Amino acid sequence: MKNAGMSDKGRSNTFIRALPLLLICLAAAGLRIWLLREPRVVWGDEPFYLWLGRNWITGQGFSFTGHADVHHAPLFPMLSGLLYLVTGDMARASEVLYVLFGALLVLPMYAIGTEVYDRRTGYVAAVLTAVFPPLTAGILHWGTMTEALYMFFVYSGLWAGLRTLRPLWRKAVPAQPGEAPAEDAFAAQRQDPWWAYALAGLCFGLAYLTRPEGIGYAVVVGAFIVLLRAVRRRLWEKALWLKLLLMVAAFALAFVPYAYYVYLQTGAFMVSEKVGVTYLTCLGLVHGDTAAFDRATWGLDSTGLETFFFSPESYDVSMLQLVLADLRSFALIIVTNALDFVKTLIGWTMLPYLLLPAVFLGLFRRGWTRERTWKELYLVASFLPTMAFMFFFIQERYIVAMLPVFILWIAAGLLELSDWLMGTWVLLRSPAEGPYWHMPAGLRVACEALPVLLIVAGLLALHPRVVAEVTNVGSVRMEHRWVGEALHDRLTRDTVLMSRYPAIAFYADTRWVPTPNASWPEILTYARHKGVHYMAIDERELRYRPQLANLVTGEQVPAELERVYQSTVDGERMTVYRLVE
Repeated sequence: MKNAGMSDKGRSNTFIRALPLLLICLAAAGLRIWLLREPRVVWGDEPFYLWLGRNWITGQGFSFTGHADVHHAPLFPMLSGLLYLVTGDMARASEVLYVLFGALLVLPMYAIGTEVYDRRTGYVAAVLTAVFPPLTAGILHWGTMTEALYMFFVYSGLWAGLRTLRPLWRKAVPAQPGEAPAEDAFAAQRQDPWWAYALAGLCFGLAYLTRPEGIGYAVVVGAFIVLLRAVRRRLWEKALWLKLLLMVAAFALAFVPYAYYVYLQTGAFMVSEKVGVTYLTCLGLVHGDTAAFDRATWGLDSTGLETFFFSPESYDVSMLQLVLADLRSFALIIVTNALDFVKTLIGWTMLPYLLLPAVFLGLFRRGWTRERTWKELYLVASFLPTMAFMFFFIQERYIVAMLPVFILWIAAGLLELSDWLMGTWVLLRSPAEGPYWHMPAGLRVACEALPVLLIVAGLLALHPRVVAEVTNVGSVRMEHRWVGEALHDRLTRDTVLMSRYPAIAFYADTRWVPTPNASWPEILTYARHKGVHYMAIDERELRYRPQLANLVTGEQVPAELERVYQSTVDGERMTVYRLVE
């Protein structure tokens, strides 16, 4: 009966701890659903992922361009494809993943906050994660929708990595003379677990299958485990290397099948086929030259029958060779991107300036013990995979994976402020000489919650501004959706539509090929080869494709084109032509 009573008490405590997390998850999901009430544009890479998922699940192969795709990681497409079977709507499938994994990110954030600091910090970090604008409005409009899925696996893996280190924080209990030291009871109950190594490896493998840079977390966490073990002189414990092998095997379970698939398509084993071509195409973006980026990405390859981004010729681009060929440009890229990194990270869209004091308060209000030092170094080390984007180009969606660590520091800082508020209130009420005044429980909770509630209210109020900023991008136009929807009923799914912006074909629910940055005769040859039926052009394209001006103005239109649609919104024209024989 005693054991049964203890079991019931244990279950009750578990439920009490889980209930707040459940409510926070539901609030996070509710906020994301609320943000979906306004129409959005499926643009950028998101249509690619969704087409890949639908084609894969419907037996058309992992492709949307006519040949096997190796540019885009497969996990998001596969999950969206499975959801497409249920929803029958690609955009809705994407939104389900955004809501589900955006809400689930609360759980590893709570776990890491509890592991590094304490349970209070874990709860506050979970609350902030639920409402932080880049994790809600930003992800929704950045043009990939992979970030929520990616960060869930990254931070689940980071928590599992922390869990493998827990025994190293515990000290031996001093023994009586003549006796061997006994382990602390807490450490004895929670020994270095095999499952944590397996979970870390698997989560980082799934993160890699979402975005290739996820492989960096496996390297960083593995190296940190080995380093800390070496410092603590526990590197040669018998089971450690078997556990590390388990971590590698769990990562390989996700990594190897896709790496082999890429090998079959490219003839080489590689972490990511995109490294070289990404460096090449981003050279223009780093210098603010969008036209150079457009030419490098969407220019024609040597055959004239494929754009460079989707050409097999892009497989052979070596970043190392490009760097060695022009070290001066590489150095300039690093300096430029380092400055852009700070400017992009700190601002209203990502990390608001007003939260920086909370970050510093959380980090430096109290002195660090050895344990705290190693834990903070672990969090800082988790920045390394994201910092790799300084070799390429800096955008908010590239570096958003860093933000949850800042959220942990903000949570710790807000609790320091709460403690100061409570301590000040108590000392103000206590007489100079006399009994110490004890704060009532209700007032204590109010003082603890007040700074957090004020920040949450501010973050919620910031959402409209963040939405306006992340949608104020040249490639994001609601007109692309409207034109696609206008064409939907007149085109079939087998119709091939050529456009610079894939959103048009996505909403028309038809096949898409990119319009190359080339002369009209070259475009026509390419279009005939691709079986193009229609061509859509946006006046905004003339900023980096001035050679197509006559297609927008309607003057001297080539005989091969017949205009079937035109609209003007905010002074910018959208035109659709039909290719005639």
